[in-house]
Amino acid sequence: MEITTVSPQEYDKHFNQTLCFNSGAFNALNEAKCESLHCLLFHDDKLRLGLIAGEQAGCLNSPFSAPYGGFSVLDSSLQLSFIESAVQALEAYGAGKGFNKVRLMLPPLFYDQAFLTKVTHVLHRFGWGLEGIDLNYYYALARAEKEGPLPKMTHSARRNIRLAKENPYRLVKGTNKDSLLQAFALIKANRDAKGYALPLDENALLATSAVLPIESFLLYLEETPVAAALVYLASPTVPLVVYWGDLPGYTSYKPMNLLTHELYLHYRKAGYACLDTGTAMLGELPNYGLAEFKESVGCVLSPRFLFVKSCL
Repeated sequence: MEITTVSPQEYDKHFNQTLCFNSGAFNALNEAKCESLHCLLFHDDKLRLGLIAGEQAGCLNSPFSAPYGGFSVLDSSLQLSFIESAVQALEAYGAGKGFNKVRLMLPPLFYDQAFLTKVTHVLHRFGWGLEGIDLNYYYALARAEKEGPLPKMTHSARRNIRLAKENPYRLVKGTNKDSLLQAFALIKANRDAKGYALPLDENALLATSAVLPIESFLLYLEETPVAAALVYLASPTVPLVVYWGDLPGYTSYKPMNLLTHELYLHYRKAGYACLDTGTAMLGELPNYGLAEFKESVGCVLSPRFLFVKSCL
């Protein structure tokens, strides 16, 4: 297996259906956050895999500025032997470029169960260390369609949705840049009240929306927006709730319970396989309150693995 380095634009010509954080356009937009950008094609007589990574402090990281990265694949039924050859080639590439380590944060398994299980198996068997396991939650929308109209929520979560529906709520999906910024401002107010900083500002959000599709939602209580969500269309089958939150002072009206439920219904009706509701982590530690909330509203838990291999 050989590796060819290409431009982000050339990379996207080959992998135009890859996960949004693995696209050349997204990584080129964030190139300033790494010391050098590496867009790699893995091939023998055919193109087999791709990977985009950034150099940071002597390490080759995929991703270098996103929730997850890892390999792009044209056919998720790719044979195990090709993945093995690609991992060996990546190890040799890292050593040849003088990196201390290569680090891969894989997407949660539900993005591509068969392919990502193969990658996880190969990395483990080839001696890659497991540096972290994030708790990631999602709705299995395709499965839910067969099981009934509602996910398996706790009694208290169902009660909170019922109480929320007694209020004059309405969900509005954004249609333009102003909607995106309004949702962002509400989420920022939520984070500010909790003492958490958002990793991007309004300009970065708008720049990101130019290279990947972002959908915004506002939940109104009468004429006041009291909760919001920003959703990246992370793959053709899985949207990702990147940011959400309610307006300080309105928690007693249970807007987050209703917003979560409405997002579940919206993306299930739209025909997506899963809805990624993100992690419940504070750095390397669990966010116990967020994990409890996501489990109460019927989200399913899936691991997100961080692998590392020394090049020394």
